Amino acid sequence: MAANTTNITNLTSEVAGNTTSITNLTDTVTNLGEDALKWDDAAGAFTAAHGTNATNKITNVTAGELSDTSTDAVNGSQLKATKDDVAANTTNITNLTGEVAGNTTSITNLTDTVNNLGEDALKWDDAAGAFTAAHGTNATNKISNVQAGIVSSDSTDAINGSQLYGLADSFTSYLGGGADISDTGVLTGPTYSIGGTDYTNVGMLWLRLTLHLVILSVMLCSGIQPQANSAPNTALIMIPV
Repeated sequence: MAANTTNITNLTSEVAGNTTSITNLTDTVTNLGEDALKWDDAAGAFTAAHGTNATNKITNVTAGELSDTSTDAVNGSQLKATKDDVAANTTNITNLTGEVAGNTTSITNLTDTVNNLGEDALKWDDAAGAFTAAHGTNATNKISNVQAGIVSSDSTDAINGSQLYGLADSFTSYLGGGADISDTGVLTGPTYSIGGTDYTNVGMLWLRLTLHLVILSVMLCSGIQPQANSAPNTALIMIPV
């Protein structure tokens, strides 16, 4: 009986201890229920609500995988890196926007230049089959600063005014008779005087000379001696001197 009493006493102590342990475990479970990240059926997700706070931070989150199929939670450092990348991209985009605006201005300027070049250039005329110097409302215009072209039998070079002037000047020298060309390109024809008569036409001059030579030849063949400076329309002709 005494032994049973001792056993009952021991069991009573153990039950009391177990009761205390159960109470402690109950408190732990209750606290865990209050402090754990719990599933919210209404939200269909785990909620970080705690006490009277509807929202709370979740700390010490390991960096989650970043991929198009990842469902990992990401932490603040990952978001910060993304933010920095976005900020850098924003700066780059801003710089690119400035460059694009600058390029747009350059393209506009180039377009204006091309348009002006198209208006001011010596352009090909398909209808005429040649380059045309037409400009604005003027059908014809000068082409200046043309370098002297090659003058030859097979040359296709453009010739400038000084070359043409030189040719005309040489020609007037060959004509003699006071023929001349002015600095403005005005040509003065020759004047030849024979027997008191002036000739400004080379053809008429040669006709007159040929006639004199024919008459002179006839007279010489006939034994008639010509006399210098004789009056015209007589048997004796004037000999050119």
